[in-house]
Amino acid sequence: MTPDAQIPPDQRAFDHAPTRQAWRRARLRVAGGLVVLIMVTLVAFGLVGTYETQIRLAGAGLLPALFFGIVLPAGLYAYIGSLRRLGRMRKVLQSNPWKFRAAARKHPHAREAKGVAVQLKAKEGEEWGQVMAARNPLRWYRWDPAMEQGIWLAGVATTGAVIALPGGRGLMTLERDYWGSASGRRRSEHDRSRDRLSKEPGRGRA
Repeated sequence: MTPDAQIPPDQRAFDHAPTRQAWRRARLRVAGGLVVLIMVTLVAFGLVGTYETQIRLAGAGLLPALFFGIVLPAGLYAYIGSLRRLGRMRKVLQSNPWKFRAAARKHPHAREAKGVAVQLKAKEGEEWGQVMAARNPLRWYRWDPAMEQGIWLAGVATTGAVIALPGGRGLMTLERDYWGSASGRRRSEHDRSRDRLSKEPGRGRA
């Protein structure tokens, strides 16, 4: 069976049951983490209000300040950002079918602020595309090397897309990192030049 034959026939990727289940599991985990953070915050408010004097006398006033000033805002930013990313992911999956791509690799040198720096290859034998930012909504910088053996793609990579392992597992958003797009293009051009040089007779030999 060819890779294209494995693509589900659904007109929309979200109509594919395993894909929809993977998305719902991801949303449940993120929402569950947000609920836990809110509950911990409420408990912390209660404890600080009840034992404010004891905390001050013990010289531990820095702990509530660290929690409410750093940990809580960072946690809310992460969870709410993940929920928004899942929302954008759903819109892409509801508007586009799955398509097969030969591979996606983690770039060996590039770094992206928005996630993992990756490149896609549409077909075997073709050159790698420009550097993009891929992000798992649960673990932002997690990368599965199995994607180098083939991926599913929904949407347009340059304007916002979703990639997954064949079968709909391991959903990740894919987008251009506008802050690093210029350097990403320079890195891609450098990689292509290096690949061309390595194929020339007499090149790449000790």
